[in-house]
Amino acid sequence: MIEMEKTEMLIPEIKLIPSPTTEEAKAAVGYKWNDVAGTRHKLGGEPTGENVEIPSCVMCKQPMTCYATIDSIGDDYDLADCCVINVFVCLNCGTTSSQIDQAHA
Repeated sequence: MIEMEKTEMLIPEIKLIPSPTTEEAKAAVGYKWNDVAGTRHKLGGEPTGENVEIPSCVMCKQPMTCYATIDSIGDDYDLADCCVINVFVCLNCGTTSSQIDQAHA
């Protein structure tokens, strides 16, 4: 069996900007008391959060890559006090994983 080299790849960070298309969606975006939460959506880059642990793939044991960070949407759809969801992918076999992480807002 050939053991694969464990390397973590960093995808260049691509900022995502919410673009709600309905009045209901526009009303859902943003916070009355926080200007940062709800603006941290992105593809790639380093995962966002205070205690992020880069997972290893459950299938092939290789380090996973942060593919996206999805921020809380707004006051009505807050993730546990302004948390983000970090989505990881194994670029070796395609397995995915996600974590909710507390992030400074």
